[in-house]
Amino acid sequence: VPGQPKKPLSSYMVYFQKEFKKMKENDPSISVIQATKIVSERFKTLSPKKKLKLQDEVKDSNETYKCKMALFKEEHPDFVDSVPATKTKSTKSPKEPSAPTARSPFKIFCDERTTSESVDAKHLREEWTGLDDYQKVCYIHKSKREFLEILIDNEDLKPTV
Repeated sequence: VPGQPKKPLSSYMVYFQKEFKKMKENDPSISVIQATKIVSERFKTLSPKKKLKLQDEVKDSNETYKCKMALFKEEHPDFVDSVPATKTKSTKSPKEPSAPTARSPFKIFCDERTTSESVDAKHLREEWTGLDDYQKVCYIHKSKREFLEILIDNEDLKPTV
């Protein structure tokens, strides 16, 4: 919106601009990435007294921003802040139990193998991929049979004509 006051910089950004300018003057060949890393490390190790001084500088600019923004809102009553109001956490309703689903052929294969012996998933996947299509057909038929049984038992799942 034209005429809208800009938000003031944070204390870190004020520090960053000053230090970055100094670094570029001292060493023009330094990359932006390197300079940013160095400045951020310096800011982390900055004494609390110096950080407080920076925060005081920013506090003044924040107050002037708030005054300018209040004047701007008076002049533009139809203005809406671009920052949305804080969202309230919606309470999630407990999920309804979903309809039973048929196991996949691979899941049936895994279930049969894991009941008899303890086998890891990677080994089961390798074993499954090693089966030829004719060996997989029995698991496909079992899966189809489970699916049809579930379909018959649940009226909600039946397609409407």
